[in-house]
Amino acid sequence: MVKIKRTYFWIFQFIFWTIYYLYLLQFTYPFSISNLIMSIYLLMVTYTGIPLSILLSKIYDSLKQKERSVRAIAIFVVISSLSVAHIWYVIIILLDMSLECFNIRVSEKNLSYYYWETATHWIILVLWSLGYLLIVAWSEVQVQQKLTLKMKELEKQKLEAELKYLKNQLNPHFLFNVLNNIYSHSLEKSDKTPEIVLMLSDLLRYVIYETKSNYIPVYKEIDFIRQYINLEITRIEEDIDVTINISCNKNSLVPSLILIPIVENVFKHGLDIEKKYIYIDVFNTDDNIVFKLVNSKSLKTRNSDKYSGLGLANLEKRLALLYDNNYKLTTLDEANKFTTEIIIPHL
Repeated sequence: MVKIKRTYFWIFQFIFWTIYYLYLLQFTYPFSISNLIMSIYLLMVTYTGIPLSILLSKIYDSLKQKERSVRAIAIFVVISSLSVAHIWYVIIILLDMSLECFNIRVSEKNLSYYYWETATHWIILVLWSLGYLLIVAWSEVQVQQKLTLKMKELEKQKLEAELKYLKNQLNPHFLFNVLNNIYSHSLEKSDKTPEIVLMLSDLLRYVIYETKSNYIPVYKEIDFIRQYINLEITRIEEDIDVTINISCNKNSLVPSLILIPIVENVFKHGLDIEKKYIYIDVFNTDDNIVFKLVNSKSLKTRNSDKYSGLGLANLEKRLALLYDNNYKLTTLDEANKFTTEIIIPHL
C-alpha cells in the first residue's frame, strides 16, 4: 500500500480529531462536572485516539497487494478497528480511575458502559479508517499518474532518440549519394561541377538547418524536392518531364525528408527509358495528406531493387514511429511506370 505524505496525514489527523473533540463537547457533557475539568478530560480522551489511529495506519500499511480486494479490506478494517477500540476502552478506564483519585467521577462503570464506549470508539475508528483509506487511494492515484507521466516522458524521449538516430542516418546517406555524383563529374572535368556544388550547398543548408524538427511545412519539403530534382537533371544532363502539383494547405506539417528516399530511388532505378517523367501530387482527403509519386520505369528494374536501400527503410521506420499504424506506404509496379503513395494524418 502506498504511504501518504506526512503533511497530508497530519492535516487529516488534525481535522478529524478536532471534529471528534467538538462532538464530545457538544453531546457528552455531564453537567455535574465543571466546564474546565470536563474539557480537559475530553481532550485527553481525544488525544488517546491519536496514537491509536497511528497504530491503525501502520496496520493498514502492512496490507499486501494480493489482500486488497474490497471485501478483504472491509473485514480487515472491522476487525482492526474493533481490536483497537478495546484498547481505547481500557485506556479510558485507567484515565477514569486516575480522576476518581481526585474525587472526580465521570461515569458509572458497568456492562452497558462497556458496550456503549466500545461501540462508540469502534464507530469512530471505522470512520477514521475510511477517511485514511480514501486518502491512501487518492495518493495511489497521484503516484500512478506521476508514474504514467514519467513513462510517457521516457517513451517520448525514446521516440525522439530513435527518430534522431534514423534522421542522422538518412542525412549522411543522402549526402554521400550526391557527393559520389559530384566526384564522378569532377573526374570527367565537367563544366557542370561548380553549378552542382552550388546547388548541393543549398540542399545541405536545408538538411542541416531546416530539418531539426520532426515536422515542417509541406511547401518547404516540396521546394527541397524541386531543388534536388533540378540538381539530378543538371547532373545527368537529360530531359525529364517533371510535374509537381500541391493542392493541399501549403503550411500543413509533414515529416521532414519524407520524399527524398523515394525520389532518390527514381533516379537510381526508374529513368532508363526514352520518355522520362516524374509526377508528384500532394493533396488532401478528409483527414489525411496524400503524397503520390509516379515515375517512368526502366524495364530492367527488378522489384527487389525498388525498395532496397537505407533511405527507404529508414523512411518506413520513421513513419511507424511518428504515426504508429495510422499511415500507409504503398507501391504499384506496372509495366512502364512505378507508383508510390504515402498517406499520413493531418497535424
